[in-house]
Amino acid sequence: MRLLAGRWAAVRRDHDSGFSLVEVMVALFSLSLVSIAAASFLVGGVRTTSEQSQKQNATALATQALEAVQAVPVSQVLAGRTQAAVQALLGSVTVGPLVTSDNLLLGNYDPSATAASVPVVPLVMSPAPVIKGITYQVSTAINQCYLSRLLQLCTALPAADAVPVLRATVGLTWGRPSCGRACTYAASVLLDQQANPVFPLSTSRPVIVTAVPDTLTLGAGASTVVISGSNFGLGVALSSSSASIGSLTGLIRTLDGKRVSVTWTPTTSAGVATVALVNPDTGRAEYTPLTVRPGVTNDCLATASNGSGSLDLAVLTNDALGSVGAATATVTLVSGGATVVGGTTLRYSYGGGGSGTGTATASYTVTVNGATSLPATATFKVRNGSCP
Repeated sequence: MRLLAGRWAAVRRDHDSGFSLVEVMVALFSLSLVSIAAASFLVGGVRTTSEQSQKQNATALATQALEAVQAVPVSQVLAGRTQAAVQALLGSVTVGPLVTSDNLLLGNYDPSATAASVPVVPLVMSPAPVIKGITYQVSTAINQCYLSRLLQLCTALPAADAVPVLRATVGLTWGRPSCGRACTYAASVLLDQQANPVFPLSTSRPVIVTAVPDTLTLGAGASTVVISGSNFGLGVALSSSSASIGSLTGLIRTLDGKRVSVTWTPTTSAGVATVALVNPDTGRAEYTPLTVRPGVTNDCLATASNGSGSLDLAVLTNDALGSVGAATATVTLVSGGATVVGGTTLRYSYGGGGSGTGTATASYTVTVNGATSLPATATFKVRNGSCP
């Protein structure tokens, strides 16, 4: 009995002994590893949630900016944008890297805009939106690119099957340590400048880049005009918005469809017109303007008087004005001491406070139907010889 009691006491003491110090330390170490991993996971989850929230805010702001662009008629999206402001925007960190596939030199600003103009589509959203303490810089660039019907890519250079369109690109930046210097987001949309846009593009669309020469002088004879661009199809035809600029005949197309030459004979009248190339499938491109300027000849008027008086020179009598004649012509003084009287006469006053003898000249231009001549010279001789 004593032996059994002793064994029972030993067993009971072993059960009451608990964990050793080593076991406790191992347990604490394991618990700390789990806690650190859980904390790291929790912090990462919070950071990811914050980043996703900021990205969603950027997406919403970009969508808002693009919807604002699309709400404006395509013909007005560039209104108020000066060339200087656009170039400054394109050189910025926010937009510059996003527009490398756009044509950055042509068709992205309003030639009539001044520094005081207010753009219809703001270049930079102001004030900058602030969401949950994060400031977003939102910029909108609108440039021209050429959309390939075959590849469905819009690039900076025209191609045979390409159509010129506008691409509105919205770029956003905002500060966040995980992005390094700044976080970025971008979105874009294509805008068709044609009166009747068609997507996808099933109709050919020729592109006219230049017409050389695009100005002739009435009475100077015929000239060959070379129209350069792309996508001029077989059977392309040429038309003009006004027959007053003369005849356009003898169309010749190059095999690559990039050049068309015509013979331009300005025989009817001075004026301006739009010329169009039309492919057989009705694809159309226009060029404005072709100009026939008045043919103006230098004039001279002499008097034997050496007192005081004036010389009135009807400068249009020896000029080539076309079928409209002097009825719609106006004379503009460029320089010299004469004045314009009655719209078509130059008057030179002599004597009085000035000299009663000598030769004076005045430079002038003549405008007919919106076309302005090269400057001509009117010579006035007061008791100083005769005119040739």
